[in-house]
Amino acid sequence: MGEPEDRLVRIETARLDDQSKQNAVKSARHLIYKNNLAVTNNRVEDLLSEGSLLPIDNAFSARLAKFSFNMFSMLVVDLMHEVDLGVWKSLFIQLLRLLEATDKGLLTILDVRYRSMPTFGADTIRRFTSNASEMKQLAARDFEDLLQCAIPAFEGLLPEPHNGQVISLLYVLAKWHSLAKLRIHTDHTVNLLDEMTTALGSQFRLFEKGICLAIKTKELPREYQARKRREARRKATVAQKNGNKRRKLNPSHTLPTESSELPTPEAPELEQGNDPGLSSGRKEKSFNLKTYKFHSLGDVAACIRTFGTTDSYSTQTPEGLHRCPKSHYKRTSKKNVSRQLSRIQMRQMRIQRLRKQLYPASDEGFSEDCEHEAHYFIGKSQNQPICLPEFLRTKRDDPVTKDFMSKLRAHLLPRILQQLLQEAENPNAPAESTYNVTLLRSLVQAHNLPTDQMDTTLQKSDMDRILIHSDRIYNHNIFHINYTRYDVRRDVDIINPKTSRRDLMCLRELEKEELADVAHRFVYSRVLGIYHVNIIYRGRGAFDLRKRRFDFLWIRRYQALDSTSSADSLDRLELIPLANKDAVGFLDPAHVLRSCHIIPRFSLGQRYFGAHTSRIASKLAKDQDDWKEYYANRFVDRDMSMRYLWGLGIGHRYAHSDAPKVKPAPIQRSPTPACALPLPEHPTSSGNAKQQAEALADAVLQSHFVEDPSPDLEPASQEHEYALEDVEREDQDWYSDEEEENIGHRVQEPESEPDD
Repeated sequence: MGEPEDRLVRIETARLDDQSKQNAVKSARHLIYKNNLAVTNNRVEDLLSEGSLLPIDNAFSARLAKFSFNMFSMLVVDLMHEVDLGVWKSLFIQLLRLLEATDKGLLTILDVRYRSMPTFGADTIRRFTSNASEMKQLAARDFEDLLQCAIPAFEGLLPEPHNGQVISLLYVLAKWHSLAKLRIHTDHTVNLLDEMTTALGSQFRLFEKGICLAIKTKELPREYQARKRREARRKATVAQKNGNKRRKLNPSHTLPTESSELPTPEAPELEQGNDPGLSSGRKEKSFNLKTYKFHSLGDVAACIRTFGTTDSYSTQTPEGLHRCPKSHYKRTSKKNVSRQLSRIQMRQMRIQRLRKQLYPASDEGFSEDCEHEAHYFIGKSQNQPICLPEFLRTKRDDPVTKDFMSKLRAHLLPRILQQLLQEAENPNAPAESTYNVTLLRSLVQAHNLPTDQMDTTLQKSDMDRILIHSDRIYNHNIFHINYTRYDVRRDVDIINPKTSRRDLMCLRELEKEELADVAHRFVYSRVLGIYHVNIIYRGRGAFDLRKRRFDFLWIRRYQALDSTSSADSLDRLELIPLANKDAVGFLDPAHVLRSCHIIPRFSLGQRYFGAHTSRIASKLAKDQDDWKEYYANRFVDRDMSMRYLWGLGIGHRYAHSDAPKVKPAPIQRSPTPACALPLPEHPTSSGNAKQQAEALADAVLQSHFVEDPSPDLEPASQEHEYALEDVEREDQDWYSDEEEENIGHRVQEPESEPDD
């Protein structure tokens, strides 16, 4: 699967709905319905086995075959059943067999790791059960979550070199899975999916011939128990058939009167002796690639080229709607279900009406309109004030509060000057503010200079003139990030510092010479708090004493551990130790790209073991739970995976400059109908008729495509260029002004190394 020979075989041996196929089905149906042969008869099988056909009349074949329509060409792939519940499920079971064959305690470690996975999004990555290895009541979405988090979970459980081979296989499968389920494709992404299909086939064959042959595996306990239940049902069925035969041979009136019960039939000796695993316990079982579901992986790229993205015809969409009626059914007493279901729906509608009445006002709560008005949303409430003097006094021994005020003022000063400049440049600004435009521009440019070129004395003087109104900052629980996905659709991420959904990512600030070759384009942070503050500025460039609101995030930074970004592994990160002065800082919410999924690298363990009385743990940062390393999960959703395929995400405007160049397509002319072409003269012979028909066909084909545009097509092509410019202008206007300004902001990562 995935090799050039396989692609050629799929084309050459593709099934056709031709006359021979229709004759075979017709003959098989004649044998079944006229000659009364069984469907499993050898004569019927000989007719249908070559093309895996069924003796069924197909409506598409009967009605459309005369138009040369190939019925088999409309069959599409089903990723949910063929990948999530097919190839990946079988691979997951085989990995469980390998872990049990190596050490039975590894399954417990795997369950603990999956249970410790942080959640992501509203329902993107849900909390795993405490016994994920038992696979009890798992749906396709649960297996998808297992795949997206599989690399940190399985890493280090098997010995080398098997561990490296398993991690490579899981990485390739996760990348292929993310590409196959994209909701918008380009030629580059489909070609990349085709390349990953080749790599996936090679990794699977290496896994089967290497690890699976080196480690002998047996059935899992659940597989063994399921087989025993099947055997028991089969024996009961055979015994029931034998009992029915015996009743026919011995009618009830011929039995002795003192006994009305039949003797218990015994299972035949063949049933007892033909299964060596029945008495010897669990059977040996290995990985099998010779299945249709694995074979169908090679058809995904071609299917996308023909029919479009897989979400258009995936069974995951309709089956996802089953959850609503199933959840309602569980709430009934299983009696008079229809009446109870209708009552449940009526109660839900009443609750929705009450919820609308009790919602906060539009200026207080988050609304759908906020998705298009701003890049982010933080509530306007001031119900959770924090008195800064008291906060710093009570938390003075916490490492994260060191230099809190100086860092906060240094963070706010450039933002204050930038906002003052925008207000001064406003045409409706008061006259006294316009006098400071030149000064404000010079101050803003001065803050963009390198640190060694700044006038630190004047800067410190301006920082001291930042007055925090009432000496208070105001805490918020959640932070909404509005962003554009790769498929040019709007979406929202929610960050809550009190939950595991507290990590975010920003664009790295790069120099021009670094844009061509850069290892890591993103920086990551963990949110410690979400605040806003009311500021009164009295320094240089100030033209009033009006208080202004500024939102900011209190963050703890990650740093990348890899000097180069590997193409076959996840990015490794590390939380900067709190002893480093750059470990904790502040961030403008407008610079946040979106939330991210940071997973601990479980194989290396935690940074601090047990109770360390010799060090001061931070209760605010909770660094006692830090792990030595982390992984940035790029496969958590489709948008995240496309952000790491730099330049291929259509909705990721910050990467458009690095998008691969597309070769221009030939100019197409609207096809001329055959009836509009000049007809040839009436033929005088069959030979002339054939030649004239061929000439007419050539004329029709030439009317569809023109390689070199003629002079009369130049105005049309120029009009086409104007139309493209209008489309691009509309696409630019689709973004709000504030988002357009903030989308290009990048965050600078601290250059200093962490202290050991």
